[in-house]
Amino acid sequence: LAHSVSLLPEGFTDFSSAADIQFSADARFVYASNRGHESIAIFELDTSGGGSLKVVGHEPCKGVCPRNFALSPEGDVMVVAN
Repeated sequence: LAHSVSLLPEGFTDFSSAADIQFSADARFVYASNRGHESIAIFELDTSGGGSLKVVGHEPCKGVCPRNFALSPEGDVMVVAN
């Protein structure tokens, strides 16, 4: 394991687990659903060779217990199944 990063925002201490992890079509971003924090974690992938992840943010999923999600081919729309 070369690098690890939390799916949860700093300071969040309640129970949460991940369900789905996906890459954007251009492989620049990684998304993961947080069941408990009720969000989609967003990371930017360092494509210069290091492969590290930078936290972009956490988007509320507008529901409870996000399981799966899908991105449109253009990457501008995400549908979340809660």
